[in-house]
Amino acid sequence: MFPLFFTYYDRNTFGQAVVSNEENLPIEKVKVEFFAKQYMDSPRLCLEIAKIAPGTSQEVPVYALFNDSIFGVTEGTKTAGEFILEYYYLGRKTVKTIPVTVEVENRNAMTWDDDRKAAAFITAKDPQVLGFAKGIASMVRSDTTTPAISSEFRTALAIYQGMKSYGIGYAIDPSTPFQKLSGTETAVDFLQFPGQTLSYQAGDCDDLSILYAALLESVGIESALITTPGHIFVAFNSNLSEENASRIFSDPRTVINRDGKTWVPVEITLVREGFLRSWSTGATEWHDSADQQTAGFYPVREAWKVYEPVGFAESGMMAALPTQAVFRDAYRLELDRFSRSQIDSRVAALQKQISQGKEGDKAANRLGILYAQFGLLAEARAQFENATKRTGLKEARINIGNIDFLENRLEDAKQEYQQVLQESTGKHRRPRRSRPRAAGPRRQRGVPDKHRDAAGKQSVGRCPILPLGRPRKPGP
Repeated sequence: MFPLFFTYYDRNTFGQAVVSNEENLPIEKVKVEFFAKQYMDSPRLCLEIAKIAPGTSQEVPVYALFNDSIFGVTEGTKTAGEFILEYYYLGRKTVKTIPVTVEVENRNAMTWDDDRKAAAFITAKDPQVLGFAKGIASMVRSDTTTPAISSEFRTALAIYQGMKSYGIGYAIDPSTPFQKLSGTETAVDFLQFPGQTLSYQAGDCDDLSILYAALLESVGIESALITTPGHIFVAFNSNLSEENASRIFSDPRTVINRDGKTWVPVEITLVREGFLRSWSTGATEWHDSADQQTAGFYPVREAWKVYEPVGFAESGMMAALPTQAVFRDAYRLELDRFSRSQIDSRVAALQKQISQGKEGDKAANRLGILYAQFGLLAEARAQFENATKRTGLKEARINIGNIDFLENRLEDAKQEYQQVLQESTGKHRRPRRSRPRAAGPRRQRGVPDKHRDAAGKQSVGRCPILPLGRPRKPGP
């Protein structure tokens, strides 16, 4: 038996026995229990049947409710167990005890007869995992400059970058290589728990996949294990609909669309080579195997329903992240690389339109919006200023204010909005037809009473909404 699945064996068998009736008459009220005293608190009922006819046999599925002490097994061992057989023959109760030897693998062992088993290693509540991932997620949450990219995508990218900055790398386990053992269902493989991989700072493809998935799940990002012949890697749910994903990602084959979710495959063994390389490689591996119908896709939360993650956390020093300044710079650099890779073709088309001169101001404004949506605010500002210099395009000037707002330059944003507002209301005020009106303060059109002072004037801070100009999110 495998300690990793000690709770699994309470509902699923880990062995089989046979009860044979060699008497001349039936045996009745047959009950079989299994007990391993060293690792169980009480016997576990395996079979209860009314009778077994003479000369026949009954198969007994073996269940066991092991306690968590079995998780202390770090080397393969053997332990004493026993079957307790109780039955009635000719009205007389008989109890027999049959001793057996149980082989116990070490707590890092499993077989690949079901790839979902690896999910039991994904311990998202390990304190080391939580400390590592939540520190990164908190930095990402403070970044509000990339509205088009979901926070799940940005956090997954940042966690990847955190693993890279921490020095985690790929190292083949020569004694139990995944490529060899994954093809043999009965071969015993040895996998690392996430906390162990953080401590060792290295692992095989299965070890790194388990760590990345655990880090993602610890901050609420849905993950999945992908298996191809001789290999395993990870995908995460970007929390983007297929429609939104098609607007953001330039190549539809870089993602996996399943059940209305857009998954991003990541070849995590390339962690030292950068997120974009890992992403493109993972996408190629997935689609090549999927086209040949040799790929497996296992959402971790679905696999957990069968193979529960164990409550294991190895004592030791907590993983220390690089300084916030160093990590933030590395994260922003990788995010900018991603952004530019997705918009290159669209940027080229808009730049061509700008150079041709026809409605170049509007094209520059659209280009600025594109840059801003992907967090490239310096480039966005330059294009909005370009549009403003060309024709004084009102929408571009509003978007300059939006950029000021995103950069927390609130006074500059306020001045830009107010200037556009004043010019706009001055140019587009329509002459009003004179008509009799009641005496008293004149009511301003469109301004509720609570926003007018005693003289009937609009209160400070009440600003009409300009078309196409809304703070926080650059618009057309």
